[in-house]
Amino acid sequence: MESRKTVRKHRRPKRKWLYAVVSMTVVPFLILVGIELGLRLAGFGYPTSYFIKKKNDNVYLSNQRFGWRFFSPRLARHPFLLSLPQEKPADTYRIFVLGGSAAKGEPDYSFNFARILEKILSNHYPDRKFEVINTAMVAINSHVVHEIAKDCVKLKPDLFIVYFGNNEVVGPFGAGTVFQSFSPNLAMIRASLWFKSLRIGQLLDTLIQNLFSKEQKNRVWRGMEMFLENRIPFDDPRLEKVYSHFKRNLDDIIDKGRESGAKVIVCTVATNLKDNAPFASMYRQDLSEAQKADWEGYYKAGIELESEGSYAEAADRYLQAVQIDQNYADLHFRLARCYTQLNRYEEAREYYIKARDTDTLRFRADTQINRIIRESVLSKENDNVYLVDAERYFEEDEKTLHKMPGGELFYEHVHMNFFGNYLLAASVFPQISAILPEDFRSSTLGGAPLLSEDQCATLLAFTMWDLYKILGRVLERITRPPFTNQIDHDLRKTKILERRTQLKSFLMPKVLDLVQQVYERALEKRPDDWILHNNFAEFYRERGEYDKSVTHWQIVLNSIPNFADVNNNLGALLVYEGRLDDALDYFLKALSINPYLVEAHINLGVVLEKTGKKDAAIKHFSEALRLRPDNETARRHLEN
Repeated sequence: MESRKTVRKHRRPKRKWLYAVVSMTVVPFLILVGIELGLRLAGFGYPTSYFIKKKNDNVYLSNQRFGWRFFSPRLARHPFLLSLPQEKPADTYRIFVLGGSAAKGEPDYSFNFARILEKILSNHYPDRKFEVINTAMVAINSHVVHEIAKDCVKLKPDLFIVYFGNNEVVGPFGAGTVFQSFSPNLAMIRASLWFKSLRIGQLLDTLIQNLFSKEQKNRVWRGMEMFLENRIPFDDPRLEKVYSHFKRNLDDIIDKGRESGAKVIVCTVATNLKDNAPFASMYRQDLSEAQKADWEGYYKAGIELESEGSYAEAADRYLQAVQIDQNYADLHFRLARCYTQLNRYEEAREYYIKARDTDTLRFRADTQINRIIRESVLSKENDNVYLVDAERYFEEDEKTLHKMPGGELFYEHVHMNFFGNYLLAASVFPQISAILPEDFRSSTLGGAPLLSEDQCATLLAFTMWDLYKILGRVLERITRPPFTNQIDHDLRKTKILERRTQLKSFLMPKVLDLVQQVYERALEKRPDDWILHNNFAEFYRERGEYDKSVTHWQIVLNSIPNFADVNNNLGALLVYEGRLDDALDYFLKALSINPYLVEAHINLGVVLEKTGKKDAAIKHFSEALRLRPDNETARRHLEN
């Protein structure tokens, strides 16, 4: 009897301890699960996977709110629009392209290297099906690409093509970012991203932004101009963490690809060396006033001599300045220009590279980024991982003078023109051919030659009209900081203006008829290419043939219903035709996809104003002005 009482006494403390553990762990966990389920049932928050299922159809669309985890919603960049079968078709080789704005194809994704590559592969292997799926986004770095890769591996990939590195410092969590604070701890970055994939995490993030980060929440996207105050010198100690994160993310992306059974091609990153001066320069931090005075004396003397054409003497002065401070990026660029004029090309290339690497607005992949890429791939090269040294291919291309890539292949600092995109696709193609399954390789057209640049341009309907349109976007971009701060800005702007003027003189009605024929022939070959339909719709809109624009944009929406801009464009054309009720539906659809689309708010406001709903119209004009304070159209409507 006594012994039983003793046992009970021992059991009670154990039970109390167990109850305490349950109450401190299991109960809070169940509460959090309940809150999470409640938020989801209430429709709060947003999906965070890169791919979302299209309603009533067996396809995936890219999630246009994917970027909200990494940027505030107002600043968020959007994924490349795509439509992808949920089940990979038989006898299909599925390729995912991972990267940032250069891989996406800025300033016009219609002619990115992924689309060119698909044309090359389909021509070379005509009885095989290739899906080249571009998952690239503007302003992202390896932290974001790592999350995209995790979603891609679920969709039975055969190959990953990796092309990124330009935004590693300025992208999310980087040392020069504007989107959130720099984080030196990779584990914390990944934990925060996981937490924000939960609705509870999104709720907490919303509360924090509303209470403590209103300035960040209300920021307006202004492109590269946003980063002007975030200068990072090449000897900033935070860069070591940036490079470390890049290597870890890259290694993990490669490993995820391999574990899924896919092969992985990783490319080094090509940049504009010769025709893109540094965006910003800084003196070394420990420079004394006397040293600075001497440095400026040599630098100003060099500038004067260079302007007079005395390049040898100017180079001597610049070298004297380098002996005092070799951190100043513009100094290296000026020295490189002098060596180019003196036909001392190896030295010129050396200093162009130094100019890029010491640029304190770090929008270009530097030497260390490409070194990490080469080392990471070479350490895994016998395990279905392959290197395509794009940087070297760009240096050695026949269009490049003396291994110094420039305006021949780039529109500006990193974004490739059509020739650059073709070169990247043509550089990747041999490696893909070498690793394709045997049954694919045996189907080749008897050694058919690689499609030429002109043939790819025809298949993608890249015309003079398209180039004129693209150069307009480039011109708009480079007339804003930080481009206006570059020492070669005026020269580059003049060249683009001259080229656009020349193209405009060619684009007479008869030439536009030929452009139309190019589009028609391209669509005959690929009637399901929604990008061709979208460009053709824009072409018809410019010619005033709105009914044909409507037809092509409706075809686009059949494939890509979550294309906010096209919904807005269709609504605008229907307003012109007087179909206000139909237009209203399209504007509402556009805003349901992207509630921060300023043009849709303005257009919706116009329709509401026309139908006598002035209070509702004022609401949308006010929202447009809040999103973009410099929008004169919204301001004018409010004033009237």
